[in-house]
Amino acid sequence: MPKFHPKAPYLVLIFGLGCIVVSHLLVPINPEYSLPGIPEFFSVAVLSGLLYYALYGAKSLRRSHWVIRPREKFLLGYIWAIVLLITGPRALWSLFFTPGQVWNPCLAVPGLAFKLECFLQASYSNTYGLRTYFTLVMATLLGTLAFFFARMVRKGGRLLLGAIAFGPVLVAIVSFTCIALGIEQALPKVLMYNSFEGFAFGRFVQVFGNPSWVWPYCAPGLAIALWYVFAAQQYGKRLIAMNGGILLISGIVWSQQSGGLVLCGLYFLACNGYALYLNSRRIFWGLSGLLVAALVWILRNDALIQSILAQNNPFIEQQRLKIWGSALKMFRDSPVIGHGYASWFQTLKSYDTGVGLFDTAHNFYVQILAELGLFHTLLIWIALVLIAIAALPARNDQRQPLLLISLGVVAFIVPTAVQEIDYLRPIFYMHTLFWGTLIGTRFNDESASKQETGSNQKGGLITSWRYQLNTRLQTIELFRRDLFNMPITVILSRITRSLLTLLHKIGIHPRYKHGLISLTSVASLGLIFCLLNFNLGASVFEADVTQAGFIARWFGPQVRLASFGSLANKSYSIYSAGPQIYPMNAQMSDGLTVVVDSAADELWLSPENGNVLWPKHHTYTFDPVFGSGSRWVSVLTPPPFVQSNLGMAWSGGMGPWEEFEGVTGRWCGADCWFVAKSCGVRDRLDLTLAAPRPDLESDRAIAAELTTYSLPIDGQFSRQSLGNITKPLSQETLQITPQDPLPIEVDGATDTGWYLVHAETFSTFTEPPADENTPGRELGMAILESDCQGIQ
Repeated sequence: MPKFHPKAPYLVLIFGLGCIVVSHLLVPINPEYSLPGIPEFFSVAVLSGLLYYALYGAKSLRRSHWVIRPREKFLLGYIWAIVLLITGPRALWSLFFTPGQVWNPCLAVPGLAFKLECFLQASYSNTYGLRTYFTLVMATLLGTLAFFFARMVRKGGRLLLGAIAFGPVLVAIVSFTCIALGIEQALPKVLMYNSFEGFAFGRFVQVFGNPSWVWPYCAPGLAIALWYVFAAQQYGKRLIAMNGGILLISGIVWSQQSGGLVLCGLYFLACNGYALYLNSRRIFWGLSGLLVAALVWILRNDALIQSILAQNNPFIEQQRLKIWGSALKMFRDSPVIGHGYASWFQTLKSYDTGVGLFDTAHNFYVQILAELGLFHTLLIWIALVLIAIAALPARNDQRQPLLLISLGVVAFIVPTAVQEIDYLRPIFYMHTLFWGTLIGTRFNDESASKQETGSNQKGGLITSWRYQLNTRLQTIELFRRDLFNMPITVILSRITRSLLTLLHKIGIHPRYKHGLISLTSVASLGLIFCLLNFNLGASVFEADVTQAGFIARWFGPQVRLASFGSLANKSYSIYSAGPQIYPMNAQMSDGLTVVVDSAADELWLSPENGNVLWPKHHTYTFDPVFGSGSRWVSVLTPPPFVQSNLGMAWSGGMGPWEEFEGVTGRWCGADCWFVAKSCGVRDRLDLTLAAPRPDLESDRAIAAELTTYSLPIDGQFSRQSLGNITKPLSQETLQITPQDPLPIEVDGATDTGWYLVHAETFSTFTEPPADENTPGRELGMAILESDCQGIQ
């Protein structure tokens, strides 16, 4: 058998972490626009699987000496208590009681999978509390797993830091390569739209849809690169880190964002300050005192601050100042509990900002004050401070981590002060992975891990347990501070202990094999569920709260629809598709291309259904597409509220879908055309003609003519095609009575994919209008579905 190279297990870890970073970059746009839940479940499944592999598979990766300090246990429990016990109920409350929301639009969507997809792609103008909360939970889980990975796996902290730096470096390399080759967008259109098309080469948006998202994503990676220039022991590694830092700084400068320039400037001060601290501490503390004194003087000089803010320069954006002022007004109106979780966009509508509506406040601190109130914000601030304290190295650690932590604090404070990190998923997950890694990494143990040998032998295990016991006792003595003996801390510690005991009992605990297997399995099932049941390439669900039951979404250039069956066992789910631009070319999943020239023609998508639990997938392509924000849009489609045995692709001169005594169908006027198929088969068309008109007596018949033509599988159809129609498959003159619906069967040709039907009625009835502003409908005969009995 071939020998297993000792470095091969690390290659597995490196490959897995790289896949996690790449999966995040598949959603570099607004969180409600693409791939709901897929990067999250994939990241959790891979990271927990890698942790299991390191601890129980390739045991050479398992660290023999590791310990979780009491303050770290307290911190993890405190964070999860806030997320689950405080933020969770508020997110659920916001789903139904967010200001400005009359009803919950996602409840109108048919099917459980469709409802979940709607919640994860809810619009900012409607309820987006559960979507935001889901992102928060997954980010917290990724940060927790990163902590355990860095603590328990040999060189785990270094590997995670390398993966975090790999993401921005990959973005920079791809972007600069695209600029050199003249490519404006690196990702396919189905994933994003580059809103800076035309001058993208000057804003570094080949991967991200907006330059303001580039530098917050690069912030942790640049911090790691700069730190490693000081921490690396070999000049070759320092050279690699320096080149990586130069590459990231070049990308940030290229994006032309003032926040990115401020970030780089503060990084420059931190690195020089650290070098000065190592060289001469007296000069360092002296200059630091002068800097603090200057900042205090500036902050106390109101006239100077007002003059600075009033200046028109790229570092002071007046729009942001006005938005922040509106946020502070919102906070003053409800200072204690705020206006509700994820209520920013709805509540902002009630305030005159002077600059319109913004999805976020572009300032994390004022937004959480406005949304969550003082009490909840204080709990979050305590968590942030505890995270920074927990990341501080122990007394016997190396000094270099102090620089990394300082740069990490800058990487968090600057983006959250002038932009946001929890809005875009790649940025949010990158920062949570970064801080989970910082807390979990013991840098002195990282250097000592090279000398670990024999830890997997029986004697080594006994030694490691003794070492852990002694270390635990020393750690408890070291961190027995007054802070951890305060009454509120004791209460929170008991809550934390209860949560850990509960997780312990159900097996979700990182030190237990079954817990990691359970977490990996659940995340994998979540990923499979999203891939199988969600529609890919579709955008945000947008609802009009003034029209009860109205909700629709835009499709991009290509969409893959997951079509479920129902208990009624109908063949097709019917989507109405309204083009953004005319003419619109829509290629059906079976190859037929339908061209819609004007709003007088109706475009329909009729994917064939699977069963109640297992959908069928169908891919539709649209051209042209129109850029909107950071997405491409083609057709506006409501969810498939209609299921029928009669599927359509195009129609003209027909009414909406209705129920005729339990049978779905549509009214046809004096003359109508439609492209159809039925019962999930191509070799035959089955439909029913009826005349349930109020002007007809039960025994009175009306005359109608029905002509059917064959459309090939890979053909093209438009209204202009009606003038070039060849020999029909069938042509019948019929007599239809109100009480006796007439079944129609038409056999297709060998190459038939769809059927073009022309229906004419020689007498019509004008239905009285529902109100004065609505004209009455012209009713001829009804085109109904067949029951499809006996059809294979």
